Amino acid sequence: MSENISQKLNPQAKSVEVGVRKIRKVMIFPLAFASQLKMTDLITKAVQEFFARREELETGSNIEVVSFAIDTIRENIERILVLVSEEKDLLKDVTNLQLVDIVTVIYEMNYEAISKNAKSLFEKIAGLLPSKRSLPQSVKGTRRTGSKTSTKKRSKKGASPSGK
Repeated sequence: MSENISQKLNPQAKSVEVGVRKIRKVMIFPLAFASQLKMTDLITKAVQEFFARREELETGSNIEVVSFAIDTIRENIERILVLVSEEKDLLKDVTNLQLVDIVTVIYEMNYEAISKNAKSLFEKIAGLLPSKRSLPQSVKGTRRTGSKTSTKKRSKKGASPSGK
């Protein structure tokens, strides 16, 4: 499929360069909602496993932590790459830096904009709901001026600048 046709099909799709010896372009597509749920489940499962083994990993050596991370990536990366590309066995042609580029594209395409839009949506909804201490519409709040009102009586000497 040529890049022009795939761009017409989905303008969010992006090409990334992969290859250990020869560089080629691979299309990364946005996740369908069902695929995004699968991917989120994979990530959630990995995070839950990390927290379940947290004490063991914290008291263990750095090698155990790195081993856990590598095993988690190894178990899930191929599933994730299948969800976002049409390539089979993509990992054999991807360097570490290229993988980071792919993961960045996946995050930006599928999660970054959604998190910003969801935050904006929740703020809009919150603006429609009455606040806990809302004032009646006929009463407006007062602005703070920063001035202080004294309850002490002025002395005759300081009553006016002219001293009268």
